[in-house]
Amino acid sequence: MRRVRPLAACLLLLAGILVSPGARARDPALEWRSLRTPHFVVHFNPEAEALAQRVARTAEAALARVARELGHLPREPIQMVISDEGDSANGMATVIPYNTVHVFASPPDDLSVLHDYDDYLGVLLLHELSHVVHMDTVSGVPALINAIFGRTVFPNGAQPGWFIEGVAVRNESALSSAGRVRSSLFRMVLRTAALSGTFPAIDELSGWMRRWPQGNAPYLFGGFFLDFLARHHGSDALRQLSHLMSGRLIPWTLNLNAREVLGADYPALWDEWRREVEDEAKGLLSRLELDGLTPFRRLTERAQMQHAPRFSPGGARVLYASLSTSAWPAWRLVGPDGSEDRLLFESNDAGGADFLPDGTAVIFSQSEVERGFYVFFDLYRYDLTSGRQQRLTQGLRAHSPDVSPDGRRVVFVSQRLGRTRLGLLELENPTQVRWLLEPSLDEALHTPRFSPDGKQVVFSMAVPGGGRNLWLLDLAGGAPRRLTHGAALDLDPVFSPNGTQVFFASDRTGVFNLWSLDLMSGALRRITNLATGAFSPEPAPDGSCLVFVVYGPRGFDLARIDAPFREYPGGPARAARPPAEDLAASGERYPVEGYSPLETLWPRSWLPLFGSDPDGMTVGVLVGGTDVLDFASYQASLSAGVVGGRLSWDISATLHLVYPYLYLFHSRRAFEAGHDAVLDDKGFSVVKTEHVGFAELSFPFSSMRQRHFLFFNYDFHHFDRETPLVLRPDDAAPTFPDDRRRAWLGMGWSFSSLRYYIDSISAEQGLWASVSLRYSHPQIGSGLSLVEGRLALRGYLPVWPEKNHVLALGFNAGAAVGDDRRRPVYWLGGLPLRDPLQDSYFGYRYADVYLRGYDPWAFSGYAYALGSAEYRLPLCDIERGVLTLPVYAGRLHAAAFVDVGAAAFSLSDIPSRLKVGLGAELRLDLMLAYYFPMTVRLGYARGLMAEGVDNVFLVLGNGF
Repeated sequence: MRRVRPLAACLLLLAGILVSPGARARDPALEWRSLRTPHFVVHFNPEAEALAQRVARTAEAALARVARELGHLPREPIQMVISDEGDSANGMATVIPYNTVHVFASPPDDLSVLHDYDDYLGVLLLHELSHVVHMDTVSGVPALINAIFGRTVFPNGAQPGWFIEGVAVRNESALSSAGRVRSSLFRMVLRTAALSGTFPAIDELSGWMRRWPQGNAPYLFGGFFLDFLARHHGSDALRQLSHLMSGRLIPWTLNLNAREVLGADYPALWDEWRREVEDEAKGLLSRLELDGLTPFRRLTERAQMQHAPRFSPGGARVLYASLSTSAWPAWRLVGPDGSEDRLLFESNDAGGADFLPDGTAVIFSQSEVERGFYVFFDLYRYDLTSGRQQRLTQGLRAHSPDVSPDGRRVVFVSQRLGRTRLGLLELENPTQVRWLLEPSLDEALHTPRFSPDGKQVVFSMAVPGGGRNLWLLDLAGGAPRRLTHGAALDLDPVFSPNGTQVFFASDRTGVFNLWSLDLMSGALRRITNLATGAFSPEPAPDGSCLVFVVYGPRGFDLARIDAPFREYPGGPARAARPPAEDLAASGERYPVEGYSPLETLWPRSWLPLFGSDPDGMTVGVLVGGTDVLDFASYQASLSAGVVGGRLSWDISATLHLVYPYLYLFHSRRAFEAGHDAVLDDKGFSVVKTEHVGFAELSFPFSSMRQRHFLFFNYDFHHFDRETPLVLRPDDAAPTFPDDRRRAWLGMGWSFSSLRYYIDSISAEQGLWASVSLRYSHPQIGSGLSLVEGRLALRGYLPVWPEKNHVLALGFNAGAAVGDDRRRPVYWLGGLPLRDPLQDSYFGYRYADVYLRGYDPWAFSGYAYALGSAEYRLPLCDIERGVLTLPVYAGRLHAAAFVDVGAAAFSLSDIPSRLKVGLGAELRLDLMLAYYFPMTVRLGYARGLMAEGVDNVFLVLGNGF
């Protein structure tokens, strides 16, 4: 996975490139160490030192391969962070503000697209380092700009995701013996798209594909497309494309590069590749049809990801995990004939589940936020009678549970620092855990299942050098016994009801099918013959049928085949692969030292600033930085007037070194306040210098379904008036400028339980609330006395969930008491007619509640209340771009609304001054420059009261 701001990689004058904030705050209680290699600085917790040493050795070998392949070696050391804060496998890379790779220690699960590897860390690092080397390649004018301004322009990082991810996915396999281009799972998705007519055009990958395979589309189609280009034009062609793009100041010239290097533009090459894939898929289908494709009965038609089937005791129902595009993850029940499909309970995700033998409860695994900074799997019990959930473990990181036939124990998988463990838990005392097996880092184990007599456990375990085999463990003691051999991926084993066989899924022929293994003779039988893929077999308790997961054009569903199961020929072996190489074979150990934030905190780039002050034009500089662990970040600017030399500055800093978090800000600026004073009945402007100081303590705390944020702050503003006021005896009573200091003590809390789904056009369910209070008084350094309170509420109700229709309700209110000058504190009104291109450039968005149907800022006062109701509905999915240009239209949707609100200088006057506006909007989701989403809103509203106008507006933003 790549993390970079592509527009900032190709355009200047974007302050956002100076500081790249961390995606998630880290536990400040953790200690950190660093080790240095010739090309890396690796950061880790002390307990992960062995893992860090291996990652360092692997990274050095991987970087050498990638650098040779792409013809570039970064000059500065690459920062690398190893974290074990969650149970999901992945990594990410960025080149801003410096080259960085994040490695998540957890290995991939059985159905992960990352599960085909010879060395998981090696394949992961080949992918992420491909991003770093690719995007760090800069030449020509962009290199000259970087020589002046620092790390600012990265043209290769501004290409579409299918190209950037395609390079990295292709390198996974080209530089190893595994990876996604060799993966039977990835090839299955590609083959099915070719056979089903769902193969996307190249422009469809210029934005976010809402249809399957969604976020995997750039990796899947990009990886195979770049592999096609390398096979037909040589791997040197990819190197040439990278170096040619690295010198483009305007990086959206993909087809110019393609014609120069490849002799044709990308759309034509894409069509050529698609025809090749279709021909290969049809050829495979024809060969499979010679043996007859397995007939099966679908039990679900929900698509996306319906998996992990488990029969209930007696076989009357099948429990399965459901991940859909328009609902929260859940466990569902369906009849073995596909009838009575219903929701059982929602879950944060699907870590596995099984029934108790008496059918009274389900033991399941889901992830939850742990101690505020971690996301770990744990075991829970769901009572089928009461619907109550009970947490069984805390921080055990337990998933893939299977209940023993006597209902007393649960076998499960846990993981820590990249290593998996097989555990056995007593349900009567869940804190009593017996660790059965703890294999090496290269032997990740998965999906354990009890034998019918409860004496043995079968499981799948990775083979060093590639593949997964089945193993059998006797709970009475002894070493596990290997059941299968070879480099194929043997997944999801389960005993037959009589305990004589093990059913499992395997890609032994290059296509995932279901197999059976006779435990006495060791004989293998292939029992399905599919052109797509079959996974996760689950035999009925009476052995009459087998429920399994089948792949289709829209994702994974449940299906069923009935006994007796046909035996198919073994088929050709999976395509041969080159021998695996151990990237960490050097055995070298690198020196370890304490972590120093200062090393990565200094600025890596700067930007010029141009502005104005009361004297005229100003010029300045903007710098910023963050340490690689995001413990501290800052941004600072300094400007000077060209004419008078007047100085202004802004300095901000965020500290995550301790909890709560601290934010500090200080600024000085001069401005001209128009008509701030009235002298002899004439208004005139006053020049002031404002000094601002701000400090805030924040306390974020969350669960998987709720997020809370509590803050306390102090805000101080001091004004120095530079314009003198000369009074004459005959002048009318003057109005002096308001030069009083402003000082505020503030506190607030916000809460969110909002739910968004893949198909959502807005939040579809849940509540968002925010309450804040500010207090100003001379005792805290202020020149005025004022108390202000604000309330904001948002609620979302699904009206037609299957079609993503939503009723959105918003309410804002505020009131201020004090300050005898009675200047307005709040302003209400409609939306303006804006220039979307200009707003997109400057980042202006309209995302709050407005009183549409009236002029902007039409009403003001010391108190206000404003409510809005919107009925939102999708109209059509466009999801197309223009060739390879950086423009993509997503979804068109609409909203009909009513707004009611008022502002007044007395809270009691609000009811009598309420205004009502009615209207409708069209909203179009766009993706510009491949990575910048925005929603354009075109609407009309009419105010029903006397002040109402025909309010036609065009703005950017998602609304409330």
